[in-house]
This record gives sequence, structure tokens and C-alpha cells, in this order.
Amino acid sequence: MIKTLTRHTFVMISLLLLFSGCGRSGASRFYVLSPMPPDTVTLPPVNTLLSGLTIGVGPVSIPDYLDRPYIVTRSGPHNIRMADFDKWAGALKHDIPRILAENISHQVGTENVVIFPWRNAVPIRYQVTVDIVQMDAEPGGNAVLDARWTLFGKNGREVLTMKKSRITVPIGGTGYTDIVRAESLTLGKLSRDIADTIRNLAAK
Repeated sequence: MIKTLTRHTFVMISLLLLFSGCGRSGASRFYVLSPMPPDTVTLPPVNTLLSGLTIGVGPVSIPDYLDRPYIVTRSGPHNIRMADFDKWAGALKHDIPRILAENISHQVGTENVVIFPWRNAVPIRYQVTVDIVQMDAEPGGNAVLDARWTLFGKNGREVLTMKKSRITVPIGGTGYTDIVRAESLTLGKLSRDIADTIRNLAAK
């Protein structure tokens, strides 16, 4: 009887040590997307018309596989992997519109950028809606952003243009920090596509 209890106690202690060790080795790491670094932003010349524009960003939709805390990588056209311990610090469905708005504000040269939803009293000159089809990366390869976006005028009542942007950025490393940096740059390039279109329309 004593031998049985001793053996049982030994097994329980071993399991507790194993699980406690796993807990320490599996600490989560958190990441955030960033707006374009200042040295990569080409500021437009001072233009009173552009600086007075009010731009609305959103709604922005993301695919279901991205609407979760785990960072997603791709190992093939039909295979994705969700990181066990590398997670987004916030929700992508909120962070992506915020990053786009910040980038577009710099690129267009206006501080009047609001994120959907906004009050009806806000006079929106241009509104951009974005449907992200793909946003992930292959470690050691490229970060890929595939998005369809529509630019509206007249407070969202007139479709001005509909476009698709497919953007790839070399990761330059295999770590998750490298992946997040590259994905931030893809959003920066998408913002530039949108901002260039707005500036061209405003110039007319």
C-alpha cells in the first residue's frame, strides 16, 4: 500500500513539474502593426485644398482566418499556420483601419481623417472602403497583402473608382518581428495607392 502511494505521488509530482516547465517555455509574445516610418513617407507639398479635405476610412473587412489573436503564416497556397505563442496585441479589425488612416493622413497632407463609424454631421469629401482578401507571410519569403478597395465621393453616395492592390514585401528574416514589420509596410504601400488616387482626384 505504501509503495503504491509512493509511486502515485511520484507520478503526480512529475506531471506537475512537466506542466510548470511547459508554462514557462510557452510565454506569449505580443506584436503591433506600425504606421509608415517617417523616413519612408513622402510628404506632399503644402496645398490648402488637400489640407482641408476630410477623408473617411472604412468599413475595412478582413477574412475570418485573420480575425483571431494568433499571427498567421503561410506554408503554401492552401496551407496556413497559426502561431502558438506569437499574438497580436490588439484586434486586426480595429488596428488595420487605424494604421491606414494614419498613413493616408501623412500621404495626402490632411489631419482631417476619421475612422468608420463617424457621426453623420461630419462632412466626408472622400471615403475609402477596403476588403482585405489576404494578409499573411511566408517566413523567409514575402509578406503579401491582397485588397480590393472603393473610393466614394459626396459623403459616400457616389462611387469614384474601384481598384485592387496586390502588394508583396520581402521579409528579410524568419522571426515574427520581421514578419510584422513587413506586413506593416504592405499596409503602407496600400495607403500610398489610396492616397495617390485621392490626390489625383482632388487635383481635378
